Amino acid sequence: MPSVDDVIEVVLEQSYFDQQVINVHQFVITDVSGGGTLQDVAEEFRDGIIPSIADEQVSALEYVEIRVNNITSGLEFYILPVSIFGTDTGESLPSFNAVSVKLFRPTKLTRNGYRRMAGVNGDFVDENNVNSTYRMAIALAFDFLISDTVCGTSPDTVTIQGAIVGRLANGDYDLARVQQPSVLQVQELVTTQRSRKVGVGR
Repeated sequence: MPSVDDVIEVVLEQSYFDQQVINVHQFVITDVSGGGTLQDVAEEFRDGIIPSIADEQVSALEYVEIRVNNITSGLEFYILPVSIFGTDTGESLPSFNAVSVKLFRPTKLTRNGYRRMAGVNGDFVDENNVNSTYRMAIALAFDFLISDTVCGTSPDTVTIQGAIVGRLANGDYDLARVQQPSVLQVQELVTTQRSRKVGVGR
């Protein structure tokens, strides 16, 4: 059973033009009530968080699996197969293109955090620039990274808050360096889904 202050990761696996897309988000558990479990977290992503993101992604992209891992214990996990498609019907940019979301660090304990969104609607991109309306919509969809999210149904709930987690030189998580961002910004220029940093780009 998860505990308060545990660090968890949520892995969102997607398929886009026969390419695998994997995004990883980290969270700190701020409250556990009743019999709240990692399954509640996975189901909140399926029912609430992913549909909001998918509203900003093209229909060629499909979410296929949610994996929730307790990084602190190293033991607990939950896997939830899903089939959730993007809902935008605009032009599909290539699978290597993505919109970048920057998470601002509150202190120098870690670097700033970055997240990627594939399945970009090309109708909102002009010469590599993402228009402001689309950026605002994406920012709202990613608000879960800077706010509390209650997962489950009372009395059995888990509350999570987005986190930036430092990395060791080998790419493993450094649980001595965890902090919670309060501000995010969707970057104006289209970027790529890949990253060459150790432990990043999954």
